Amino acid sequence: ERMFVESIGPVLSSLKELKVKAEKEAKALSNEFSDTDPHRILSTTRDCGVSFAMALTHVMEGVLDLKHTMTLEEELREFHEYHKAIGSTHFSYLPSDEFASLNDYMEYLRSEIQLATFDVELNGGAQFRRLMNEVEIFLRFSEIAVETKKRDVLQARGVSMSNLTWRDVVVKLLSNEAHTPLQRRVQYVGERIKWFFERQKESVLEFMDSLKGTPSANMYSPLYPKHAKLIKQNEIIKHLLFQT
Repeated sequence: ERMFVESIGPVLSSLKELKVKAEKEAKALSNEFSDTDPHRILSTTRDCGVSFAMALTHVMEGVLDLKHTMTLEEELREFHEYHKAIGSTHFSYLPSDEFASLNDYMEYLRSEIQLATFDVELNGGAQFRRLMNEVEIFLRFSEIAVETKKRDVLQARGVSMSNLTWRDVVVKLLSNEAHTPLQRRVQYVGERIKWFFERQKESVLEFMDSLKGTPSANMYSPLYPKHAKLIKQNEIIKHLLFQT
């Protein structure tokens, strides 16, 4: 009898915990049902998008302990694999013909340039700063890939009603020969930045979802955990945010 009485306490405590948990889940499901009502889904998606954009600012400012991090080698390999898979041909994959492969370019960044954060796993603003260093190095290789002949110089000078300086001749030659190579490198920079922000979306969602129940939650919007849960549970909202 004594053992039976003693065992009732833990059972009742467990039942109370289950009741509280079930009530919380029921309330959460009720809120989700209300927020994802067909008549409110547009407004809910817009609110989630606003929170998502605001949370990106915090991730770019630097958030510790996020799992979605990568080294520059991992970043470049994923970037190249992604664009080769979709057949991108509108930009240069390597900064110069002197690099036979991506491995040569990465070895140059690691050994020759000695990029300090090459092997450090980063995300957010720190990763973006490293990306900007890499694309700056990439653009430094912009040059005229063909030999300029005497005939081209004479042809570019031509005859003008006004004074035509040698500076004008050089501008003509560069416009003719250097425009396309530079354009392909600038497009590489654009694609790298675009790819970076697309990959940050998982980090932003992780940041929003990890705030619930933590001391740092009071430093940010209380809507972040709620909207993170909606994004993760509702495929329509997640698709709209991640494909934007």
